[in-house]
Amino acid sequence: MRKTVVLGLVMMVLSTGMISAEVQFGVKAGVGMSSYTGSDWSDYLSYSGSKNRFGVSYAAGALAKYSFDWGGALQLETLFTSITGGETITLGSDEFYSVYRELAVEIPLYFLYGLDAGPGRILFAAGPSLYINIGKVFEKGSNDYKESYSLSDYYNIPVRAGVSAGLGYELEHWQALVLYKRSISPRELVSFGDIGICSHIIALEVGYLF
Repeated sequence: MRKTVVLGLVMMVLSTGMISAEVQFGVKAGVGMSSYTGSDWSDYLSYSGSKNRFGVSYAAGALAKYSFDWGGALQLETLFTSITGGETITLGSDEFYSVYRELAVEIPLYFLYGLDAGPGRILFAAGPSLYINIGKVFEKGSNDYKESYSLSDYYNIPVRAGVSAGLGYELEHWQALVLYKRSISPRELVSFGDIGICSHIIALEVGYLF
């Protein structure tokens, strides 16, 4: 009997939330700084005498936001994202670098909570994400050196999981978020001798909800 009552209350809460929920669709784009990270990558830099190098990242795609009347929301996004990372090594007075850019389909699911502030709302965002590498990996180095690699030649694992969190502001149809994104499952870099690396991004993303 007690289980039946609890189940009934849960179903009532869920149905009430669905009835009072609002679904919106939109588009978003962003720009940020990214680099590789992880213990294996740090060990590689230490061994080679290199320093970590950041690069410009960007993202663009679509979103669906499922809002509840108590201030919370779930937001699912599908983004085409670039992730850049590399290394810099100094030999005497000369500096050499290599930067690697990869393209991925990023699928984050954010839990959003908003607090009224001025004409809009302050947003708190956090949630898991999935990265699926596509296309090729592009390398750019010193002296205009350029090269590209197929995914199978570069990565043993083209799919990885991640987490994201950040703060933002929402005003009418506009939404802006400053996010820290990190992949938590490493990929093995074949070209570096099977070392596992992760990536992280600090980004400003702006969305428009229809």
